[in-house]
Amino acid sequence: MSLAMPSPWKHRETGTYYLKQRVPADLVSKARGLTLELSVAGTLWRVRVGDQVKVSLRTKDIGPAKLRYREADESLQGHWARLRSDVVELSHRQTIALAGEIYRAIRAPFEDNPGSAEAWEKISLLCLITLEDGAMTTETLTAYQRETLELAVGRAADMRLNSKGLRVTPRCRDRLLIEATKAIADAAEDTAREAAGDYTPSTKAQRFPSWLPSARPQKPIGSRQTITGLLNRWTEEQTLSGRSGTTTRRWKPIIRSFVGFVGHDAAESVTPENVREWRQAVLTSGASIPRTFNRNHLAAVRSIFNVGIGAGLVTKNPAAGLKFPAAEVVQTRAKGFTADEAAASQAQGTEGAPMTATRGKAAQEFQAGQGYTQEDWEAVSDSPDLTEEELATLRPAQEVLPPTFFEGLGAARAEAQRGRGRPRSEAAKVPVTLRLEPDVLDRFKAAGGDWRQRMQDALRKATLEA
Repeated sequence: MSLAMPSPWKHRETGTYYLKQRVPADLVSKARGLTLELSVAGTLWRVRVGDQVKVSLRTKDIGPAKLRYREADESLQGHWARLRSDVVELSHRQTIALAGEIYRAIRAPFEDNPGSAEAWEKISLLCLITLEDGAMTTETLTAYQRETLELAVGRAADMRLNSKGLRVTPRCRDRLLIEATKAIADAAEDTAREAAGDYTPSTKAQRFPSWLPSARPQKPIGSRQTITGLLNRWTEEQTLSGRSGTTTRRWKPIIRSFVGFVGHDAAESVTPENVREWRQAVLTSGASIPRTFNRNHLAAVRSIFNVGIGAGLVTKNPAAGLKFPAAEVVQTRAKGFTADEAAASQAQGTEGAPMTATRGKAAQEFQAGQGYTQEDWEAVSDSPDLTEEELATLRPAQEVLPPTFFEGLGAARAEAQRGRGRPRSEAAKVPVTLRLEPDVLDRFKAAGGDWRQRMQDALRKATLEA
């Protein structure tokens, strides 16, 4: 039996072809929720990963669809390779080599026809402004500067890393973003020079070495990551996304409490058992209740570790998969009556007859373990029966309450009986239908106001004069 090769999937209604693949089983937990960029016809398209990956190939023709499918599948397999690889720290040489690939990718399409020199000079100037004239370094990089670099060259960096199946540390990525921006500035400057007519071989292109995969040191970083560092990274992402700081202010003391409970700040050393023990301690101390713990404490730990996994800082989430009940009911006694309570309840039956339960079932004698408990009866017995002496002191309401009370009560009753709306007039008007000459009707309306009342007044006057 031959195995079916992956092929474009055709939408039944639109006829458009798609790449549609299930996420590999070993990557489901890592990939779900990520946003990947897949190349289709030379354009990058963002795709959010669920249980499968689906992206339109932008064609209804099977021929181009197969070509675009192979292109998109190649970039997708690169993403899977990155997720399977360890987090590594690239050497400085490798970083410059990747930046060189970006330089050559920009230069190649414009070797024969460079276009406008002025346009390329503007691109070079923008890169230099972004780099603050070369003063930007990984040590001084701010969150705002990192966001600017990501918007400018993040996609280009991802394409290079994806082609090599690499996952790098945040520090290494920052260095790559800076070097990529420098490479784009060099490419723009060289292309602008050629657009002005100077095709002298560039010395800038010679500074980029070739990529040497064998020189890549496999250096996992996760063991050095701290819980506090994950919190700071999560806080940074919240700020960049423009979200309110309410959750940040609420979660910071929660994470500090967790670090204090486990007794260390090493993220990779945290286990699911640490989270379970922390929950028990929080609930026992009364600092939270089960539902609030799930919404705040557990959510805080789970979220910062998810950010760490997405950034390649840690390899596991100790809170992933943990589920705790939202409420816990503590049973203080057995359900139903005890034997003594059942006997006492029977004694209170009508004329000593045993109480029965006949709700859709055959009548049966009251038994222990069924019905209300003695505590239930005592809970509703706050109003004892009146004694004979108390009954003798009672007086009619008319003798105790003032007359105005009953006058108001009568008025309210009359109002309720009268119903809503305007009171009925003693001389109610009778609706009639008249056919009038247009000029007569126009004359009454011309004066404005209530022309119907003026017409009635004229009719009344004519009646009295007749």
